[in-house]
Amino acid sequence: MTVFNTPTIKHFLKFIGFIILKSIGWKADPRIPTLKKYVVIVYPHTSNWDFPIGMAYTFLKGHNLHWMGKNSLFKGFAGPIMRWLGGISINRKAAQNVVGQTVEKYNNSEELIVVIPPEGTRGAGNCWKSGFYRIARQANVPVVCAYIDYQSKMVGMGEVIELTGDEEADLHQIRQFYEGKVGLHPEDMAPICFKEREKKGTSASSTETIS
Repeated sequence: MTVFNTPTIKHFLKFIGFIILKSIGWKADPRIPTLKKYVVIVYPHTSNWDFPIGMAYTFLKGHNLHWMGKNSLFKGFAGPIMRWLGGISINRKAAQNVVGQTVEKYNNSEELIVVIPPEGTRGAGNCWKSGFYRIARQANVPVVCAYIDYQSKMVGMGEVIELTGDEEADLHQIRQFYEGKVGLHPEDMAPICFKEREKKGTSASSTETIS
């Protein structure tokens, strides 16, 4: 159980999410995926303001979202709190890499939604990190495209993409969805592509960073 599906609290959070979005003039995309397991990518991510807007949307819609964090964040009394907030402990020094650990979490869960910002940073970048793609492929789950569009003041989840393994074709479909969606700082939006070294699989080490 997380903060997003805790009885009573989730109803309070829904009200808070509604008030926040209403007060800043934003709207929530009415589409809600009904799948039990999928990877969520969020793009564009160019500002610290993305977080409160995204959380307000999550509260409003009641998505039971999870995020990955290094295992040191989950030690001692902080562990239960981090898990309640949706955190999943990842050991970056383990023999099994981050992608492998996340795939294992999917395989051992009946329901799991993990959010991964593919740009890896809110600053300007050259390309996306491919970790989300490999996780979705190996766990055999779809990718759901989430967005925070400052041009239309719309936030939400949109297209569900079943990856084919053809990276260029899959990325083309993702590009089509994000066409016209703009971050607060458009100049910092990374192009939707994978780095050449990641295409060759040379980055899948035990210390790999995917978000």
